[in-house]
Amino acid sequence: MSCEVPDREGLQWRSRRFPTNIVDNPLAGTPRPELESAWHDLLQNDNIRVPIGYLQEKNLKSVYTKDHTEGIVSLSVYHSLHCLKKIKHMMFKEHYYADRDEAAMAREWKHADHCVEYIRESLMCQPDLALVTFRWINDTAQHTAAPAEFYPTNFDVDAHRCADWEALDRWAGQRAFDLSRVDLLDRPRGD
Repeated sequence: MSCEVPDREGLQWRSRRFPTNIVDNPLAGTPRPELESAWHDLLQNDNIRVPIGYLQEKNLKSVYTKDHTEGIVSLSVYHSLHCLKKIKHMMFKEHYYADRDEAAMAREWKHADHCVEYIRESLMCQPDLALVTFRWINDTAQHTAAPAEFYPTNFDVDAHRCADWEALDRWAGQRAFDLSRVDLLDRPRGD
């Protein structure tokens, strides 16, 4: 098992279509236990350990284990997924942030704005060039004034070249680190 972060060539690729299904999808819809569990499972391997030598080769600094053999990192894709979860929570802020005061909500909005920007940067950095076609649809969300009229609406049917998420997530799972275990980290001392 390689300890290095997989590069693009090391990922397993496959061609697939996006179902984009919001019905019977545990990651979509309103807050409920199934949604919370699905997002938790999706992000369970967010924080991982990598050899300190790998970080040094890339001239990166992070938080380290007490023995300084490993650094704690997150793959950018997990950060983007975390950001999507944050935006999802903001869609239902009355549920997730009911007890927050104005100052705390200002921080949440700033975090959400950061997340939108991070996802935008990520999408532009790794653009998916599959074609999104159009078809004529009536009663669209964008054209409520005349629901009987037909309007061109996007329709994603092309195959996308996708990394095998399950393989990448298994790799990350072998290196997962629980950030609440600060007792295992080399904490800086205040002077």
